[in-house]
Amino acid sequence: MEEELWKKLNTALRYLDDSAECGAVVHFIDEQQPIVGKTFCRLCKACVFNDKSSAFCRHNATTGAYHSLISGQVYYAECWLGLSFLVAPIAPDGKRVIGALEIGGLLPHGRFHEIQHHIWATLSAIDENSNLQHFLSALQGLEEIPIVNIENLKNTLLDTMVVAKLLNRELFNINEVIWTRQEKLSNTAPYIKSLSIQERREKIFTGTNTLLSALESGDEALLLSQIDAILSFAAGGIPNDIKSVKAFLMISISAIATHFLLKKEKWSKVIMRLTMRIENMAKIDDMKELCYWFEMTIMNIFRKSEKMQVEELLSEKVIEFIYKHYGEDIQISDISKAVGASSSSIMHKLKSETGRTFSMHLNDIRIKEAKRLLSFTSLSLGEISLRCGFKDQSYFTKVFKKNLNLTPKEFRMMLNLKKIHA
Repeated sequence: MEEELWKKLNTALRYLDDSAECGAVVHFIDEQQPIVGKTFCRLCKACVFNDKSSAFCRHNATTGAYHSLISGQVYYAECWLGLSFLVAPIAPDGKRVIGALEIGGLLPHGRFHEIQHHIWATLSAIDENSNLQHFLSALQGLEEIPIVNIENLKNTLLDTMVVAKLLNRELFNINEVIWTRQEKLSNTAPYIKSLSIQERREKIFTGTNTLLSALESGDEALLLSQIDAILSFAAGGIPNDIKSVKAFLMISISAIATHFLLKKEKWSKVIMRLTMRIENMAKIDDMKELCYWFEMTIMNIFRKSEKMQVEELLSEKVIEFIYKHYGEDIQISDISKAVGASSSSIMHKLKSETGRTFSMHLNDIRIKEAKRLLSFTSLSLGEISLRCGFKDQSYFTKVFKKNLNLTPKEFRMMLNLKKIHA
């Protein structure tokens, strides 16, 4: 184990020794020896290091870690002996689970006698009577815990993981939103399947109108309920047809743009935002990610309206500048002067507000114009390259192929073949 990870794990275990009152244990996916805190439950410790029961404990913890990461929630379940336990994933990058940090030996209030009999029967089936006494003496030391305390322990465990840098809270929270959304969609799926396309479209129109009213009034509860409704009618019942879901969501995305145009917002700004949203949605090929993107897009619009911000987002200023100057040799320092923000602020805001970098936006806009020129003009590839801001034609070809999996020449030939067969 690398030294840095060892330090993080020990930091977490020491904190839980002091704050959780029942300690914790670390299980590893690759079957390394577990690490226990000083105050870790005596009964759980007896199980963790017992030759026959250790596999049960490790399996419960690591399975719970995967479930926790996927759901974005601390995993709460019963162990093989009937005691409750909490698990958070050890996933410093927020994506790959390398282990599980477990608080075990939790005895919910009022369940001591029930669990005592279950533990006796279970241990009798797997161990020699001579070893049972060690387990049972540890059981006698357990104290019943009110459910509210267990809920508080969930928060303590999650905070510990984040502070020790064993878990990425931002990505963990995103997983929770996605998981909750999928649960809601699965609950509405049977009803949605019974509706025709026209009925679903009408439901989405109605939900969008109410959503726009919520944007105007600042009613967040109403807004969230309409996001739920729109996503249910768009995605419920057709889990594998992402193109149809995007088509349904376009109803709401386009209506929002129309709403702001009717409010006399600048035409170019509204259309630019609409274009950005359509392009971002087009790049998504996962249903869960699409639902999350839609919800976050609407909530970002709401927060901006709620704060009555007159000025546009910094990313919108930057992208507007790129649209106007994409044919030039644009440097981020040029944009910095134009929008009145530092280069570091621009790079950070672009990534946080759009999920894409400066160079990605610049190349996307240039390639879009290149596609237009290839489609509707007979200009040479060299001329198109220069007009779109690429000084080097070979670099233009490289970027174009990376975006479309075709070279500019192949793209033009494909268009010509389509015209011949049309």
